[in-house]
Amino acid sequence: MAFQILQYEFLGPVPFSEWGPPMADIVYLVLSRRDDRFDVIYAGECGHTDDRAYLVQHPEFACWSRHGAESSLYLAVLPVTGGAPARARVVDRLVSHCRPPCNPAPEAPPPPYRVRGS
Repeated sequence: MAFQILQYEFLGPVPFSEWGPPMADIVYLVLSRRDDRFDVIYAGECGHTDDRAYLVQHPEFACWSRHGAESSLYLAVLPVTGGAPARARVVDRLVSHCRPPCNPAPEAPPPPYRVRGS
């Protein structure tokens, strides 16, 4: 199965319990399933891992669990070539578009002007 966000076509989603390594050169979404709808709760990227506990040992796992029981958490992946900078750009676009609650809010760009003191 696949689904699309922006112009990106993700593979999955698959339940956390069915996920297994390896993961290499991907952007991933953590999703919470509610009835027939999936909510994006985190967007991240991974260069490579063979660690089966990668997801449950992730620093944001507690946040993911607050937004959905582990049985309702799903993973979707998008292979991305071009290294860490390319993956980071995709994650930034997804976070700006989806506003996942477990990602930090994107920083606002500085205004194109300066306020002078009087």
